[in-house]
Amino acid sequence: MFNLALLIGIYSYLIFLLGLIGFLYKTVIILVSLVFIFIILFYSRKKLNMQDVKNKIVSFIKKSTKLELTLLTILLTQGIINLIGALGPELGFDALWYHLTLPKIYLDMHELVHIPGSLLYYSTMPKLTEMLYISSLSLGTETIARLVHFSFGILCLAAIYKVSRKFLSKNFSLLALVLFYSNLVVGWMSITAYVDLARTFFEIMALWGFLEWWQKKELKWLIESAVMLGLAISTKLLALGSLFIFALLLVIFTRKISKILTYLFFALLIPLPWFI
Repeated sequence: MFNLALLIGIYSYLIFLLGLIGFLYKTVIILVSLVFIFIILFYSRKKLNMQDVKNKIVSFIKKSTKLELTLLTILLTQGIINLIGALGPELGFDALWYHLTLPKIYLDMHELVHIPGSLLYYSTMPKLTEMLYISSLSLGTETIARLVHFSFGILCLAAIYKVSRKFLSKNFSLLALVLFYSNLVVGWMSITAYVDLARTFFEIMALWGFLEWWQKKELKWLIESAVMLGLAISTKLLALGSLFIFALLLVIFTRKISKILTYLFFALLIPLPWFI
């Protein structure tokens, strides 16, 4: 999961780089995307075993109780409902105002630029997810952009389950997923090209990394957590509020200035290109 989150961030910054150098052409974006996917598949070919994944899913279902199967059915039903909504027309105000409009403008201009005036002032803010939407729109449809945001909702479920299983039984972990995914706000976000589910995913990953560090006391997990939070900040600036929360937790748990500075450094290093 951490590798996947990191790959999403790398790909977003790859599109960001194309925008900075004025190469946001549909053909270039598609070509770069295909090369990126090919490289990933090439280096992970030994780890990709669909039969193994299938066996794990079948084993998970067979070992599930009636209550767990009921909760899984609720999740599947909600997922189908959200997917149907994601395949429909875009009606979200912010998506039509700037989440999709800015990527369209960048594609027309073939570069990332500051757009003067008060209407599109969001053009100067970090837009990790909107870079993914640029790729989606380069294929000629906004539906793919909505499916990208829908997919972040699914990734949130996977991350929440992993975190929950550290403290809860399988029953309660699945219940946590149902409580999250059946929330009306999550359902609404799953059918729009917003960025909030992407931010949620990266922040959950940051929490997961922090918990791993707390349990294992290995510096790499603290850095992983900081990088995930940096991706969340690159998605939406409001995630800066979580930076103070994690810093406070580090003060409580370690009281070591080196750990706090390390966390702040990596968390702010990721969105630094956007700030610049």
